[in-house]
Amino acid sequence: MSVRALQKLVGSAVISDNFRAGILNGRRAELLSAFDLDPDERAEVLAIEAKTVVEFAGAIEHLIGSRSLPTFFRPADRGGAHGAIALDSGLPSAAGLFAY
Repeated sequence: MSVRALQKLVGSAVISDNFRAGILNGRRAELLSAFDLDPDERAEVLAIEAKTVVEFAGAIEHLIGSRSLPTFFRPADRGGAHGAIALDSGLPSAAGLFAY
């Protein structure tokens, strides 16, 4: 994953009114071509639903955070709970150890 490319993407959205408008209103696919994203990253960024740059940046931050953890740890979807981690290793007996 290119954390740097994702950070540059958010930076561009923050500092450029035209870029921000495009990234939020239908030109995202075109604008992403300027960033070094792998196909999976590109698909995930294209799938972000955001009405504001704050929502967009938050979604990118979540994407970076979830991908920078080892494969067996992923942030748990706890309806907004921050910092929750769930075990994703296929070990059912240990599944509850890391979810809180």
